[in-house]
Amino acid sequence: MRLNGFNYKKDGQYFITIVSKKRHPFFGEIQNGSMLLNEFGQIVLQSWEWLENHFEYVELHEFVIMPDHLHGIIELRGDRCVSRNTSTRPPQKNGNR
Repeated sequence: MRLNGFNYKKDGQYFITIVSKKRHPFFGEIQNGSMLLNEFGQIVLQSWEWLENHFEYVELHEFVIMPDHLHGIIELRGDRCVSRNTSTRPPQKNGNR
């Protein structure tokens, strides 16, 4: 959901939640009170970390992956046209780009 009329181009910290389709536990499972990431969960984690390494204007804060969703706080600041390294892409399954 988005706040009606809010300018999301503004600098600031944004709390995001992403939920898997039909809340299917794609990202791993909880065992003994700890989240164990599977291959897809690892891809999500690597992709999250990639954002900060690729974009100078991104700073990542708290982040958690659950079996069927993830929560994170991302901070956007400064010039949105600058990237750190335009030749890199986020990791994807089977090396597809």
